Parts: sequence; structure tokens; C-alpha cells
Amino acid sequence: MVAETRTIAGALLIDGASPSALKQVALEELTALAPILRRFPRRQERIADSAEHGRFAVGVRLLAGERERAAITGLVHQLVVAFLAATTGIMAVLLLGAVTGPVMAPGITLQEFIGYNLLVVSFILGLRAIAPVFRRGTG
Repeated sequence: MVAETRTIAGALLIDGASPSALKQVALEELTALAPILRRFPRRQERIADSAEHGRFAVGVRLLAGERERAAITGLVHQLVVAFLAATTGIMAVLLLGAVTGPVMAPGITLQEFIGYNLLVVSFILGLRAIAPVFRRGTG
């Protein structure tokens, strides 16, 4: 089976590398390139004319691809979540530091209750902001 495969593969390589096959491939490539080659001198002339008169400009589109936009969107979302985590954490600390306020239950004021809840929210948002960092490291 291996010997037969070698024979067939050798024959295919010889047929593919023959002058007539190479001529056919070159002819197909030139036929495909013909429209581009016909327009090339005019485009070259326009570019040279624009450069000569100081009107040459190059347009670059940042974030033109879907992958780039998705990456930036993901970073912005992660930044917003981190900002919200930090903000709720600061608010929680400020509320827990307050010594006055209405008493909800013996030993617990309204500010402490809200502060502890915000602390939990801050912790969850902080984990949400940090999780993608560890996920990327394992991928």
C-alpha cells in the first residue's frame, strides 16, 4: 500500500511540475491579475501627483475589526465594574464609620445595615472584576 501511494504521489508531482502545468497555472494567475495590472499605472500616477502637490493622505481606521471593538468593549465593561466595586466599597466604609442614625434593631443602625450590604455588593463586584484576569491566565 505504501509503495503504491509513493508511485501515485510521484506521478502527481511529476504531472503538477510539468512545463505545461506550470504554464497553465501562470496563465491563470496572470488572467486574474490583468485587471489590477491595467489600473496600476493610473493609480501610480494619481499617487505621484497627489504627493507632488502635497495632497497625499492616508486614511487609517482604528478599531475597524469586530475583534478590536469587542476587546475594547470588554475592557470598558471590566473598568466600569471595577469602578463600581471601588465606589460601593468606599460608600460602605463611610456608612460603617457613621456613629449616628436610626436604630433598626438592638445594636444595629440603618447606616450599618446599608454599609454591610454595600460591603457584600462591593465584594461581589470586586470578584467579578478580578475573575477575567484569572480566566485569561488559564486559557
